[in-house]
Amino acid sequence: MPAEWEVWLAQFAGVLARISAALAFVPLPGLHQSLIVPRVALAFTLSVILMPATMALPASARLGSLSDAVWNLPMEAALGLGAGVAVGWLLEAFTLGMQLVSIQAGYSYASTIDPATQADSGVLLVAGQLAAGLVFVGFGWEREVLRAFALSLEKTPPGTWHLAPGVATLAVQWTSATIALAFRLALPVMSFLLLLDLTLALLGRTQPQMPLINLALPVKMGATLLLLAWQSQTLPAAFGRSMGGLIEMLGQLGVSG
Repeated sequence: MPAEWEVWLAQFAGVLARISAALAFVPLPGLHQSLIVPRVALAFTLSVILMPATMALPASARLGSLSDAVWNLPMEAALGLGAGVAVGWLLEAFTLGMQLVSIQAGYSYASTIDPATQADSGVLLVAGQLAAGLVFVGFGWEREVLRAFALSLEKTPPGTWHLAPGVATLAVQWTSATIALAFRLALPVMSFLLLLDLTLALLGRTQPQMPLINLALPVKMGATLLLLAWQSQTLPAAFGRSMGGLIEMLGQLGVSG
């Protein structure tokens, strides 16, 4: 095999491993519901598109042989998986927030079909997933994620990234940040529902003849919908700040410039 072709195949193997591992978790619309062939075709196409960025690097920054590529495939896959999981955690924060709200609002008894898994899931959980996906795609943040991967091929070319002690610290920090985002989304609604419960309890003590037990659940469910509709105005801003933190974290991980 000519040396130039061997270098190209080695570089392509590294790029394909990184992109394929990331696409396993990056929440692109309809990706996880599709068959394996379109997903493989998407990873292959993106790798071919990004190949000129790696071939423009100096010869010293490229993988020199297929044996080097095979040796570095686990590291490239680990980098892609880490970045994909970090993006997926951002949307899971909204699912966690809706889970916290649904338990107190009474929506845990109502279920629907989750489009991602085709299994029964809570109504608010599915609504939170769909809302987060719409905001993610509607504001074009998937392009920022793809741009970060393109820059990663210049900042950390295939074969140059290695696990470091700081990676675990980044994972802990980003996990805590996503959990904090979930609580920021859920606590306003949960606080109002707590006050509503206290109000209904006091009314029940002062007016025993009123059937407040029968009215409590519909009132709480209706109030939850109104509060979530009002809070949806702040959703893009909260998501945007979190995306800024995500891009910064990906830069520290070595995925973006």
